Order: sequence, then structure tokens, then C-alpha cells
Amino acid sequence: MIDIILNPASHGFEGRQVWDQLEKILTDEYGWLSGRDFALHETTEAHSAEAIARELTAAPDHVPFLAVIGGDGTLDEVANGLPEDQTVRLAVFPSGSGNDFVRANRLTHDIRTFAAALAHPQHFKRVDLGEVTADEDPSTTRRFIVSSGIGYDASVCFIVASARVKKLVRRLKLQSIQYTVSGVREIFRTPPMTGTFTDGGRVIRLENARFVSAHVHPYEGGGYKFAPKADPSDGKLDFCIVNRCSIGKFFCVLAASLLHLHTHLKNVVTVRAESAELQFTQAFPAHRDGELYGRRRKLSYRCRKSELYLLKT
Repeated sequence: MIDIILNPASHGFEGRQVWDQLEKILTDEYGWLSGRDFALHETTEAHSAEAIARELTAAPDHVPFLAVIGGDGTLDEVANGLPEDQTVRLAVFPSGSGNDFVRANRLTHDIRTFAAALAHPQHFKRVDLGEVTADEDPSTTRRFIVSSGIGYDASVCFIVASARVKKLVRRLKLQSIQYTVSGVREIFRTPPMTGTFTDGGRVIRLENARFVSAHVHPYEGGGYKFAPKADPSDGKLDFCIVNRCSIGKFFCVLAASLLHLHTHLKNVVTVRAESAELQFTQAFPAHRDGELYGRRRKLSYRCRKSELYLLKT
């Protein structure tokens, strides 16, 4: 049996529409019955997807099969609810606003194709996860599926998440416009960072740094390819460091990123590593998969190799 975790409110309640269509196809064309072939579990509030995933995977005597309908935020919660050292089969259908995980893994956006893959699951692949710990506090340790960062990109997430019209924006599916407006404004408002990036014995000094992001997959923020060579199956994270960068040059970096040319600029440093540490002179906003991760002064990253067993669709 497949357990389906649905975020009905994702992207202006698109999640609900997706499920209504998918359920009809599974029941009418494949003869599936609720309670026999599948069970639906709907999220009701923040972090409920994590709690649902934890409950569904608690039994040690079987291999769970979870299908997630939602965006990157929902999938992030599910990943944080999965048990250690247990194989969990996972299928994902996008109904969020960013969908960077689906984009990077080239998963289908077609409901019929997804239904067929669920009905006849054949091809799976192993996918890495990222892990981040803040300020040397083990209680802050969290996984991420796409990326985690500190500085400018996290500041944009903070502004969007705290916007008074957040619910209305989601219902009207105007997140991309909101991100664009907030993104331009935060170029001027986000303070530059000073600190160090440490990868093993190598130390990179951060001065007038705009942001540092750690990537399992190439994309973040709804299609910005900040880590174009990130490979979700190599057991390493790709770091994008925008360093020694004035506001004027930062505009150039962001513009170049739209054409995937930013890595050729001298203000952008890319590093591939299994683990790394970031330390700053003061706390700055941080995020995981676009979700708020507080204001942090120190971040420790590592790659969790082959943690997800993903259905190809």
C-alpha cells in the first residue's frame, strides 16, 4: 500500500486539485481502493508533514512507500520525518510554487504519467540529502533536500514568510512576483557578511560576502541555478559563495545567474565538499529549502549520501 502525503493548500490550493484528479485516475483506471491500495494523509499546519512521515515510517518491519504531493517545503518536512538507516521508497508530484527538487530530478508534471508510475513502480534511484547544524547545537540539526543558505537568499525568504498578505499572495499564486519584488529590495537592505568558510584544512576568508549556499541540487528559489554542477548522487554538496562583492557587482552576479554564467565571475567561488563550516562575526538570516532557519552565526554542513530512494516518473 502507498501512503500519500498531501499538502492541499500548496500553491493556492493547487495540491487539492492535483489530488482530486489523481484519485480519479487511480480508482477509475487502475481499480485502486482507499484503505487497500492507498491511504491519504493531509497536512493541516506547519510541520504536520514531518509528523505524518515520522508516524508512517515508525514500524521497523516493512519498507514504507510514500507519495508526496506538495512543494519543496512539504518535501523538506517529510525528509526530516524519515528514520535513520531505513530504506523508504519515495514518489513526488509537484504542486508548490518553486518545485526545484522536481526540476532537478526531471520528474513528471503530468498526472497520468505519475499515476502510471505509482501503479507500476519499477525504476528508483538513490538521491543525497544535505544536513545542517547551527551554532554547534545538535538540537538544531535538520536535513534539506535542495539547498540551505545564509545571507541574501535567506533574507528574501524571511521577508516573504513574514509578509502580512502572505495567505492572499499564495491563494492568488503571486509568489513569483512577491519573490522578485522582495529580491530587488533585499539587494540594498541585506548587510554584507564577514567570516570564514572552512572545508577540511582549507579556509576561505569571507569579506563583504552577500550569501553562501549549500546545494544538493543545482537550483533554488524557483529555478535559479546557483550550483549548476551539483550532482545529487555524488555524496557531496556544492557551495556557492558570493564574496568581496559590492552592491553593483552583486547585481551583475544575479543577472549572470539567470544565464547560468555567474560561476565565471571573480566574485563567485564554488566549492564541492562532503562537509564544511561557516562562521561569521555576527548572526545572519539562514534558510533550509526556502524555510526559515533562524538567525545564525555558525553553520556546519554535511552530505548524507543516498538517503532517499526516489521513484523515477
